[in-house]
Formats: sequence, structure tokens, C-alpha cells
Amino acid sequence: MKTSFAVTMMLSVCVAISGVSSAQQTTTQQQSGTQQTAQQNLTQQQGANTATARQPAVVKKVGFRMANWRTIHGDGTKATTDMVSTLQKIGCEVKQDNHGGHTDISFRCASWKTVSVQNDDQSNQWHQWLVNNEFETVVLNPPATTKLPTVKVRMAAWKTVHAQSAEQAQSLKETYELIGCEAVVDNHGDHIDLKFRCPNWSTVALVNSQAAHVWQDWLNKSGFETQHDHSADGHDAHAGHDHAATGHEGHDHAKDDHSGHNHK
Repeated sequence: MKTSFAVTMMLSVCVAISGVSSAQQTTTQQQSGTQQTAQQNLTQQQGANTATARQPAVVKKVGFRMANWRTIHGDGTKATTDMVSTLQKIGCEVKQDNHGGHTDISFRCASWKTVSVQNDDQSNQWHQWLVNNEFETVVLNPPATTKLPTVKVRMAAWKTVHAQSAEQAQSLKETYELIGCEAVVDNHGDHIDLKFRCPNWSTVALVNSQAAHVWQDWLNKSGFETQHDHSADGHDAHAGHDHAATGHEGHDHAKDDHSGHNHK
């Protein structure tokens, strides 16, 4: 009986030890699995963060220009005062002439300027305000729901053109920046170079199909790749076409004095 009792106790201890060992093994496996899952999640998150970091930031802005003076009658109300203040803040030239019974407000913006926006609502609001006041407009990276005709544009490699003057170089620089390009002016004393590129596709929205075609033609001749969505042209909707291989070699548009077109 004593021997049997001793054997029974030893078997019980072995079972207990085996149970503890199994429990420890299970715990270790669970911990290892949890750690592996955590590492996988971290790796996936890092991959996602890297992919996000590689995505270029989408710049949104509204470009505008009014080449000629426009005159409106002011009535002295707060609305008139606010309009004058807004025009001045966005870089327009503003003149006010008091004629006793009323005030004439004249304004223009001879070169392209832009307003940076944070979201689609601001883009739509600024665009509508500018159109209502008869500005020429270009919307960079418009809302996906825009009904305006659009042109996609890209220039993967740097291109350099000669400008005839510092004023022309600056005007061209502003035009290229308007459509999302990087642009650099280099004054070499005897001549001025303008270097520009737009490595990622940008989308510009124009006020109508005629303006879209005028811009696209100029961009093609300047050496850009372009794609135009014809669905807003009043034609049958079809995919935009890539003009990169259509024989448009591009030429030095500094000689053409293209500081922007009248797209009305």
C-alpha cells in the first residue's frame, strides 16, 4: 500500500508538472503569436505610412486674372467695403472715384495670381466669387465632382526656355506655378532662363470647353503631356487622350509672350 501510495503521488506530481509545462508552453505560444501579430501590424502600418509619405501632397488653389480694368458702382454699404478689401487682399489694383452720389470702384489684376484653398468647399466658393466678378479663372486640382471641363497636365523632366526680359520670365513663372509646376528663374546676365517641370499629374479646370482647348493647345506646344476630358464639351463622353506622343515637340513659348490667355 505504501508503495502504491508513493507511486500514485509520483504520478500525480508528474501530471501536475506536465500540466504546468503544457500551460507554460501554451502561454509562450500565445505570447509569441501576439508578438508576431503585433510585429506584422507594425510592419503593415509602417508600410502604409511609407506609402502615404510617398504620395505627393495635393495642392489646391484657384488662379485668377483680369487683364483690363473693370468698373462697378459702389453704394457705400458694408458689402462694397468688403469687396474692396477682398480685392486688395488678393493682390488686385483698386481705384475709387467719388462722384458725389456714388462711388466708382475700378480694379484689375494684370498677371495671374492664386488663392490657396484647404478643401473643395473653399475651392468652389472662391471660384464662384471670382466668376461672378468676371475674372478669368483656373482651378488647380478641382473637386472630383466638378462640372467644369478639365485638362490633366504633366512634364516629367525639367525643361528650360529663354525669356526676353525679367518681366516675361516672372510672368511665365507665375503661369507655370498656377498649374502646379515647379519653376525657377536664372538670370545669366546676357540672358534669362526659366526652368520648369511638373513631374506628377495635375488637373486644371477651366470655365468652358473653349478655354480648355486653348489651354491644352498651349500646353502641348510647350512640351507638356496633356489629357482632356471631353465629357463636358457637349460631345459624347470618352476618355481623355494623351498628347505626349502626337508629334508636339514643343517650342520656346517665351518668344510668344504667353503670359496667359484670355479664356473667356
